[in-house]
Amino acid sequence: MPGAGNLPTHEAAEFRAEVARNAPLLTVLHGYTQAVLEIRAQIIGCERFHSVEARAARWLLEMDDRVPQDELTMTHEFLAFMLGVRRQTLSAAVSHLCQQELIVYSGLGRDRRSRRARGRGVRCYEVIRDEFARLVGPPIPRARRELAAVKSA
Repeated sequence: MPGAGNLPTHEAAEFRAEVARNAPLLTVLHGYTQAVLEIRAQIIGCERFHSVEARAARWLLEMDDRVPQDELTMTHEFLAFMLGVRRQTLSAAVSHLCQQELIVYSGLGRDRRSRRARGRGVRCYEVIRDEFARLVGPPIPRARRELAAVKSA
């Protein structure tokens, strides 16, 4: 599953105490909450008005920001579930994205994101990315990849 891993946990009282004594943390939490609400509103509009192909491209680009690996492994069934469509519908959309060279599909259930998709104007993704960066900062996996690319150049 994309993004699988461990997340540290804290007791609610301990967390509230930390927020109370750490003003910068409260600022980040407020920004994150606002970002989540604004992003959700954008996604609701995207799900209502855009094609499955555009929604799949948006979802894959969002995962590209959040997953540090260069390859995202998933089944068509999983992505279809995430988008709320039939697998056959998603398969047709993925095929078209591959034909446009926006993604590379290599083998059973492996979707490798193409950085070229960023320049193709997936507007919903651009709004989500920019709003998240404005309110919270760039997603850590993407920021690390970009920093590594600059260091190796």
